Amino acid sequence: MAKIDFTGLVPDFIETNEVDWQSWLTQCVEERSYRVGRLVYHFVDDLQIQEINQSILDHDYPTDIITLDESRTDRLRVELWIGVDFIERSAKEYSVALEAEFARVLVHGLLHCMGWDDKSIEERDQMRAEEDKCLIWRPK
Repeated sequence: MAKIDFTGLVPDFIETNEVDWQSWLTQCVEERSYRVGRLVYHFVDDLQIQEINQSILDHDYPTDIITLDESRTDRLRVELWIGVDFIERSAKEYSVALEAEFARVLVHGLLHCMGWDDKSIEERDQMRAEEDKCLIWRPK
């Protein structure tokens, strides 16, 4: 059974439209010939994401997203930690609507689990284009 959960410091605009956000994420996955098994988005503050970043990746700083992909097939089983404070700062810094920045980060993590990467400039451009395709139908 497909399941998407949001836990922790979930922004109000996601919490009040949870079904729309779940449907949108499912559509982003299915349009790329994958299926949702279980996705858990943990919304955390700077301190928590920095601790997770340190323990999982040995990086001692906050970040926007950390993805732990436990998928074995095309059925995604993923835990994603979302740095709420980091994303709020990024939205202000780049003059982007908060909802749009959260949407981009949420789908960015999924794209990594479906084979997209962002290590090179070319990969980053391809991933950004794929994010943009998903963002067309994001909940408003």
